[in-house]
Amino acid sequence: MNRVKSMKIIALAALALTVSCYTSGPTRTVQRINPDAQVDLSGKWNDTDANQVARAMIQDCLSRPWATSFKAQNNRLPVVRLWPIKNRSSDHMNTMFFTKQVEMELINSGLVEVVSSLEEAQDNRDERADQAHNASDSTVKAQQQ
Repeated sequence: MNRVKSMKIIALAALALTVSCYTSGPTRTVQRINPDAQVDLSGKWNDTDANQVARAMIQDCLSRPWATSFKAQNNRLPVVRLWPIKNRSSDHMNTMFFTKQVEMELINSGLVEVVSSLEEAQDNRDERADQAHNASDSTVKAQQQ
């Protein structure tokens, strides 16, 4: 009999706990935002920041008269070699992203000719030297030809 009475008390307590936790509607609301809106969730450097900085750099570079002045004085397009941008902040960012974005926009503008970076040029030189070393005398191509 005590066992049946104990089971009834436990069942009654479980029912009271369940009823006390029940709410008659949603406790949280969902707020929709524009999918094109820029929302910074972490406060750290992100892709949106990178794109904004790249656009500002490109706009600044292309709005200056240096390329047209050079062409007017020399009757040819200026030749540009871009140096990698250095990150001097504590945030992790891919600085090559900025270099490549600026390079692409300079090429697309038609205002300048862009040549390969020193690292890319050195890679090409190393490849040509390796091919010259490993090619037979009858098939090797002379340097700078």
